[in-house]
Order: sequence, then structure tokens, then C-alpha cells
Amino acid sequence: MKNRNLWLVVAAGVVLVGLFYYLQPKSENKSQNPSNQSEEQKTSPKTFEWTIQGKKLLSGQETLKVTEGEEVSLKVSADEADELHLHGYDVAVDLEPGETVELKVKADKTGRFVIELEEAKVDLGALEVSPK
Repeated sequence: MKNRNLWLVVAAGVVLVGLFYYLQPKSENKSQNPSNQSEEQKTSPKTFEWTIQGKKLLSGQETLKVTEGEEVSLKVSADEADELHLHGYDVAVDLEPGETVELKVKADKTGRFVIELEEAKVDLGALEVSPK
């Protein structure tokens, strides 16, 4: 009789532990598993906007901070024609007064890279790429 009662207590305990485990909320950490991210999250660039007036940065972050591997988009409008050049990546776009242009790059090099008005020889800011 004592053995039967002991087995009933053990069986009830196993059932309770199983129910407890089964009813626990399932947590998924999607930020650490890239395969759970949508295609849009994987491919959408980190976007910054600049307005240049009188060869100076009128609005926008001077330092563009990203992580290695991110796509970067810098949308720029200026009041004067010039060439906007991202040193280290050797990427440039022509600026025309009143138009918005986009400089795109994949941040595959780490470090600090100057962004310059090439013809005016004016440093406007920098792209800072941190390692993953």
C-alpha cells in the first residue's frame, strides 16, 4: 500500500512538472537570430539626412555611427554644386543646388572616414564604423 501511494505521489509530481514546463511562455530572442528577421530588416539601410548651406552642415548628424556590415544611405541637399566624397570608401556623388542626392555604401571597413566637399576642400563630418 505504501509503495502504491509513493508511486501516485511521484506520478502526480511528474505530471505537475510537465504541465508547468508546457504552460511556460515561449520566449524567442529574434534580435540575436538573423534568420528570424524579415527581409526588410536585413536589407533596409541606415538612413541619414544632411542639408548643406554655405559650404557648412546646416542640419543632420555630423558623425554617422553604424556597425560593420550595415548598409548606409546619406541623403543630401545643398545650395551649391560640389562633389560630396566619402574618403576611405572612395565613393562620391555630385551635388546640384536644390536637388537631393543619395550616397549609398555598405559599411564593410571599420574606422572613421571623413566626408568632404571635394571641390571646396571642406570636411563636413565623418562615417564611424564600429566592428560587429
